[in-house]
Amino acid sequence: GGVQAFIVTRTGNISSAGQIGYQIAGYGELPTDINDFAVDQPMSGTVQFAAGESSKVIYVRLNGDTQIEGTESYTVSLQAQDANSQIDVGAALASIDSDDQAVSIVARNANVREGTTSTTPLEFVVTRTGELLLSGTVQWHVQGFGNNPVDAADFGGTWPSGTVEFAPGQSSAVIRFSATPDSHYEPTEGLQVVISSTTPGMTVIQDRANGSLINDDARLSLDGSGLVAAEGNSDTPRSLNFTVQRQGDLTQSVSVDWRLVFGNDANSANAADFLNGTAFNGTLEFARGVQSLVVTLPLSPDNLVELDESFQVVLSNPSPGAEISVGSANGLIRNDDVVFNLLSQANGLEGSGGSHELRYVVERSGDLSGSDTITWSLAPGAVNGVSGSDFVGGILPSGTLVFTAGVDRMEIVLQIATDSQLEPDESFVISLGTPGPGATVGNGSVNGMLLNDDQQFAIQAQTASVAEGGDGQAAQLNFLVNRTGYLNGTGSVAWRV
Repeated sequence: GGVQAFIVTRTGNISSAGQIGYQIAGYGELPTDINDFAVDQPMSGTVQFAAGESSKVIYVRLNGDTQIEGTESYTVSLQAQDANSQIDVGAALASIDSDDQAVSIVARNANVREGTTSTTPLEFVVTRTGELLLSGTVQWHVQGFGNNPVDAADFGGTWPSGTVEFAPGQSSAVIRFSATPDSHYEPTEGLQVVISSTTPGMTVIQDRANGSLINDDARLSLDGSGLVAAEGNSDTPRSLNFTVQRQGDLTQSVSVDWRLVFGNDANSANAADFLNGTAFNGTLEFARGVQSLVVTLPLSPDNLVELDESFQVVLSNPSPGAEISVGSANGLIRNDDVVFNLLSQANGLEGSGGSHELRYVVERSGDLSGSDTITWSLAPGAVNGVSGSDFVGGILPSGTLVFTAGVDRMEIVLQIATDSQLEPDESFVISLGTPGPGATVGNGSVNGMLLNDDQQFAIQAQTASVAEGGDGQAAQLNFLVNRTGYLNGTGSVAWRV
């Protein structure tokens, strides 16, 4: 604390020693109290004058503090110690002027968008009260705050900090600093500016103020759930699609490029798998408020049985203020075509007695997940062709095969009308009809034969006549039975005389 001095002057007969008492007491509207004086400062005492001494000094030691207060007053009053002492001026008035300062910080423009290429400075105001005729110094630094605090990387790797120098008479100063702009998606992050001071007599009342860096970036994610589909047929065209989702700040416009990537192996799709005019690259422009955009890729249907074909969609080159979170997705064009093949069969015997069946197998290969229909018909062959009478019902057979999901084989069943008439082998042709969309026919016709299995018998006498012979003698007549037609099986015929 400071020291104030009071001079006590003695006049008159000063040839001998003398003494005078004094007392310190508060005075006026803002009187001092004992706390304003040093602990070892007596509030009263006696001034001793030696012989011939005309003046003495009373030193009053004050108690220094940092409390903001008004100007306080006190008096030092003299008190006579004997009858020979008279007091001319009995009291002196003194005041203690405050030399303390107080500082505090408040946010002024403390919640700003982080920025992508430039940013708005954050501003905090430091205010000083108290004794402004003095200079003062305040130190400040930035630190993270809240559940999502900033870190040094938000400021280029170095935490902002500095010093505020108050000139005499200056009551406020502004702290300004800026974040480093980026395009990285992140939540809004909190910060604090904290102040301190080593200036004697300066008290920090409010030592921190809060601010935030508001995220203004977007995260782009590619959703490829619509990139897998069956190729489709002429009656059921198909398309693929992908969606790019935007998350984060939707108040700005951003863009991102996309492209299709085809491989070189047998399982890779190519441009021919898509309709003519389909774009295989482009730029998606997100206007303000738009959260998602969809790109549709129409497929070119065919009837060709082929492998499932793959490709990839890739995002690239996001505009400032956007970053790619999920940047690629795989697509797959599934084969949904089938091929029918009519299998050859061994020629069959016509048969006799009742009816007889001949069976031909139709195979279906490719995509068996759906149902398909194929018609068939039978026509006479070029040589000795069959006729309707060779089949049950008296007409040339035809029909339709319906393949349900998962079925790969069905049979054409020919109901043969058997007879016992000797006739040549008869030919026929079985043909498959035109299948529905998405199906083709590989082997679509088979030649067949109805093999004659009938026999014809004829009898012929080998001896026209014989002599009857005498009594007890035997005579023999011989007849030859001839068989023609089908000789690969057994045959029998009855005879009688």
